[in-house]
Amino acid sequence: MRDHAGTAIVGVLTILPDGTRLVIREGETILAACRRYGYSFRVGCREGGCGECALELVSGQTVYLRPIAESVLSARDRENGVCLPCCAIPLKDTTIKLNRTDRLGRGPFADRLAARDLTKFALDERGGPAAPTGVTAPARTPDRPPKPHLRQGVGEDPILRPPPGRASKVSGASMSSDVNAPTADASTTFHEFEADLIVDRKDEIAEGVAALTLTDPSGKELPEWSPGAHIDVVLNGDALTRQYSLCGSPDDRRTYRIGVLRDPRSRGGSQFVHDELEVGMTVRMRGPRNHFPLIDAPEYLFIAGGIGITPILPMISAVESASADWRLLYGGRGKDSMAFLDELAPYGDRAGVYPQDELGLIPLGDALSQPRDGVLIYCCGPEPLLEAVEGFTTQWPAGCLHIERFVAKPVTAAPGALETFEVVCQRSGITLKIDSGRSILEAAEEAGVKVLASCRAGVCGTCDVDVIDGKPDHRDSVLSADERESNEFMLVCISRSLSPRLVLDM
Repeated sequence: MRDHAGTAIVGVLTILPDGTRLVIREGETILAACRRYGYSFRVGCREGGCGECALELVSGQTVYLRPIAESVLSARDRENGVCLPCCAIPLKDTTIKLNRTDRLGRGPFADRLAARDLTKFALDERGGPAAPTGVTAPARTPDRPPKPHLRQGVGEDPILRPPPGRASKVSGASMSSDVNAPTADASTTFHEFEADLIVDRKDEIAEGVAALTLTDPSGKELPEWSPGAHIDVVLNGDALTRQYSLCGSPDDRRTYRIGVLRDPRSRGGSQFVHDELEVGMTVRMRGPRNHFPLIDAPEYLFIAGGIGITPILPMISAVESASADWRLLYGGRGKDSMAFLDELAPYGDRAGVYPQDELGLIPLGDALSQPRDGVLIYCCGPEPLLEAVEGFTTQWPAGCLHIERFVAKPVTAAPGALETFEVVCQRSGITLKIDSGRSILEAAEEAGVKVLASCRAGVCGTCDVDVIDGKPDHRDSVLSADERESNEFMLVCISRSLSPRLVLDM
């Protein structure tokens, strides 16, 4: 059996506890199949490197698109039926169990689509509905060993522990912990943390760079975070909201540290921090969230320009602890303006420091001239540096480059972009008419549809929404080329549409 595009149909994916049955296409991940039919998954890296999307595989067999590290999905996790749907490909009829109620917000559009496809491909006779909630499901069959080109990857590479709060019940426990092995009913809430924090310390660590240490005034622990995460800081009442990368230690649950560069073109944020914010004052904080996650790899190349060192610092600490190979190229106008040099000094030659007034620009050509497999590149800094790195890595393997931007790239419309279109908000059950004068986010907010948003310029990634149907016109500065090509999600603050209708998980 094949669908309208000629893709083979593998079988049926049954969703517990509600018993919905969905069509599985050949080569389609569990996550992708669920998204097509309106199930909302909160995922992190989307590459099997963090474990955020973990759920229970009740029955059936799967292989993984890429190696999944022991520290992300241990052998014990696999034996207990824990599955990562972002990379798991079902080989035949499969049953999974969702354990977070926020994944069940589906509308009539999705139900009709599922029923239509089951009938169309004559799959509805393969047994009745799945067992209702509380009824024992069929016994689980262990995962079939992967094909030779799909390495399971358990214990093969030096991998980091997953970002916290993903699939482990015990605070701070990694998924591979024998003592705190995750269970399939592990719960995670996706309501963003928000609190008033005190400025505990304010240090000028370089010319024009202030490091702020924030704490809870009651002494409570702060939410866990992983390397690459950032927070929103609300300054001067509600007048200013800015995003800053966390650059302290994820193991320190009592403090958050951020670095703030005084920007001569400041719209008020950095100027307020440097000139008016003092120790003992209160700032509103939201987050943390991570759209620049550190993915497991045998080797890393970190490239930072100026204040772009802030998200890189905890990444270096993490890969060093995991005994992975790494190298840093860090550039700035001069040593006086380059922050955290004292923290990089113990790493010796692996942390290459390139003050422009002494050594010129970072030697990107030497570092990037020869593409290498198994190396992930993480880059953060000013736009000229990012554009140069993108130019040097065009021949590198797809997916190796990870970039975080501080400012939005120039917005350009794709050929065929529509001025007006409609957006079906599947979970909310309403349809929005979008014209040229407003964004999807603005229209959703006017209609009372709550969407988490921050920068509203396509830079921070906060407003990413799953795409169920339609083709977006991606105009953000966050998504990679592969992510845009997949059309699985979009940033609704800035992006628009290439199709007359988009169906979004809102």
